[in-house]
Amino acid sequence: MGLQVLSMLEDTVINNRIKFLGVLFLILFLIFVYFVYQFISLNYLPVFSDEYGYYLDAKSFWLYNRIDAATTLNECYSLVGNAGFHGFMYNILYGTFFKLFAFLGITPSIMLANTVLVLCLFLFLAFNKMSLEKKLLIGIVFLSNFIFIIYMSSSMTEIFHYVFAVVVGYLLYQVYQTQESRHLYLLIALTFFLLLFRESWVFVLFGLFPLVKSLRDFAKYSLILFLGLAVVILCQKYFQAAFVIDYFHGIKSQLGTQTLMDTFYPIYEHFLVNVDKYFVSEAYNKYRFVFYYKYLFAALLLYAIYASFRTRDRAIISGTIIATVFFSSLLVLYDPFGWREVRALAAPFILLMVILILSRRYFAVSLVILFQLLNLNAVIDTKQGIDSRRQNMNVLIKESQPLLDDFKEFGKYVTSFEKKEIIVLMNWDLMPSENSPLFYQLPLSMNGKLIRYSFIYRHYDILDSISDLYISNKVESASNMKLIGNNKNFYFYRRIN
Repeated sequence: MGLQVLSMLEDTVINNRIKFLGVLFLILFLIFVYFVYQFISLNYLPVFSDEYGYYLDAKSFWLYNRIDAATTLNECYSLVGNAGFHGFMYNILYGTFFKLFAFLGITPSIMLANTVLVLCLFLFLAFNKMSLEKKLLIGIVFLSNFIFIIYMSSSMTEIFHYVFAVVVGYLLYQVYQTQESRHLYLLIALTFFLLLFRESWVFVLFGLFPLVKSLRDFAKYSLILFLGLAVVILCQKYFQAAFVIDYFHGIKSQLGTQTLMDTFYPIYEHFLVNVDKYFVSEAYNKYRFVFYYKYLFAALLLYAIYASFRTRDRAIISGTIIATVFFSSLLVLYDPFGWREVRALAAPFILLMVILILSRRYFAVSLVILFQLLNLNAVIDTKQGIDSRRQNMNVLIKESQPLLDDFKEFGKYVTSFEKKEIIVLMNWDLMPSENSPLFYQLPLSMNGKLIRYSFIYRHYDILDSISDLYISNKVESASNMKLIGNNKNFYFYRRIN
């Protein structure tokens, strides 16, 4: 009798699964709509330093059609275009959105731009020919993931990559399912477009090798990968500022001065440290769901490897290769802490999930959805805590207006320069990097001069500065800087040699 009841219950769930998935998707979508309403109605503003950088770069392109970095560290700029550490593509992308919003009379915002991208993705899924069940599963995984929930109200770029990971996963599956060249060409073109924003997208090209059926195919896809890597190297060399304290940058500099073995051993040690950080020491006690997510990704990758060997499904094999390369590069070349690892793995995670859904690996997909739903409450609590700070920025801006007025006094000194673009160097302690109305409102133009800002970060010799003006919150004694004015909050210096 008990087995009969269980069997009837199972049949009921299976027969009504589309309705169940539809209700779950609708609930998650309505939560998403409510969050969008919140950040618009309550005017959420950036609160973290990276957000200020992306916002000011987009604002600079919107107002002045500039692709150079509005802010940087230690006067680091790209060789071409004076771009920052992330290049100039985000400036153009979000700056174009800003222009469109301003034309429509809407206050420009990276959050709003990301929302438009998400809605475009849902339109893409809605008009796609895949089954309703697969559409709903992709939507549920997408909407319940903590990266999406938390970063949708930020001015970071994670949502951009998260959205396009779904499209890449879909195209990758179509490449293997249909064998049509148009899907392959679209995938390659999209990959080269995306790697201009973030170099790790080049790892998608590793996923083409399961297509190999001959030596000629191997040579063809190796050439495509080589071209992708060449574009990455060129972008890093000419169109991105070198982040001198970045571990990957340190490796590249060592390759030119040390033997391969002298370089390899520190990399091996760094890998061991990163394994410990990923699985043990970087436990995120305040945000345990982040720690659990790291294990979820590892478990999903192990399952994908198992499914690849068992099914010989080339789409799953391709997705597994891509996710493995992403994961390996994280542990070997980068730093898995401060949420960097989960942000970096969000794209391969959703890419692999899309492939598993399209390949009908529903049991594994169901477990992932269950994991995300069980952590949903903790994720929303964290989001609300961060968002309260975003809302409070409006109050801080009003309270800090006298400070901003004092800062703007340097505008009267820029008129003495004949050139149109002025570089302003600033002491790192001049303003907080988080919850900073001054940082958020840095003026990009003063008295007809365009302004770029650079913060002194860690070890930087001010004697090497090429800036025009230097602003500090204290008296400085640098021999190449002359005090030209001050008020109760700031000291203004001009570089004299």
